[in-house]
Amino acid sequence: MRLDGFRPTLPPGMSVDDLIVLLAGLPAGAPAHPDLLAVHALDLSGMGLTTLPDEIGALSGLHTLNVADNQLTALPEAIGRLSELRGLIFWGNQLTALPEAIGQLDKVSTLYGWDNQLTALPASFSDMAALEDCNLGRNRIAALPPDIGRLRALTWLNLWDNQLTALPRDIGSCRRLQTLKVADNDLGTLPEEVGLLDGLEWLDAPSAGLTALPESIGGMTRLEGLLVPSNTLTDLPASLAGLARLRRIDLSHNRLREIPAVARRLPGLTELWLTGNPIADATGIEGVEVLGPEGRLLRSPRAGS
Repeated sequence: MRLDGFRPTLPPGMSVDDLIVLLAGLPAGAPAHPDLLAVHALDLSGMGLTTLPDEIGALSGLHTLNVADNQLTALPEAIGRLSELRGLIFWGNQLTALPEAIGQLDKVSTLYGWDNQLTALPASFSDMAALEDCNLGRNRIAALPPDIGRLRALTWLNLWDNQLTALPRDIGSCRRLQTLKVADNDLGTLPEEVGLLDGLEWLDAPSAGLTALPESIGGMTRLEGLLVPSNTLTDLPASLAGLARLRRIDLSHNRLREIPAVARRLPGLTELWLTGNPIADATGIEGVEVLGPEGRLLRSPRAGS
């Protein structure tokens, strides 16, 4: 679901300000106003909002809600009444938690909530069965729900710049996942179950506190990009040799003392970045653009002969 550049769809003659006035004057328990049912996309971004009224739940026909770039500290539980919602955008606020009712939004496929102050996700988060595209970067999330694997539709997950110390083992059940971004966390390693992510194409984990990668990573048979710079890796798992689609590896600023042997056995590899590693004697790999320890391209033995 693409949300770029969407515009609010309001009844003829109604402005966003008119809608807010209508919501504010709605009596508790009143039947839905016809004009409210006609609202399908609502953009309240950048309006300086500090609260979102409970009456937002009256917009039962809403497909897309954008409250980004405000000063919200909470979303109301009434948001769970938006049963037709497909896209929820709330980046750039001051949210410290999400309402438990968010799990009722079982049609939401796109959720953009980066740059808030979230410390955890509600237990109901894993009930968002249609969620495909999720960006919760730049928060303070310390742990993911242990049953995150229930998000079977998930294809794109961005958790960069949080406070994660581990990924749950159930992440391996997100079998449709294509892109996983976990940069700027303190993971140590990845669970063995990541090897079940046989649809993953890009693993993006710079500055993720990684000291090693599990041997099971060889199960990521569609992996094209392995981006793990600025960690403390000393080698790569031998199981990577079976990843025929792997074409780009970024190992810059790790603790490699030699080029990993498996890198010379990857038939699809075209880029290997090794800048900032303590490799004393590095030679290139034929057919691969190797950026050496000092940031210069290395020639392969055959190319230099």
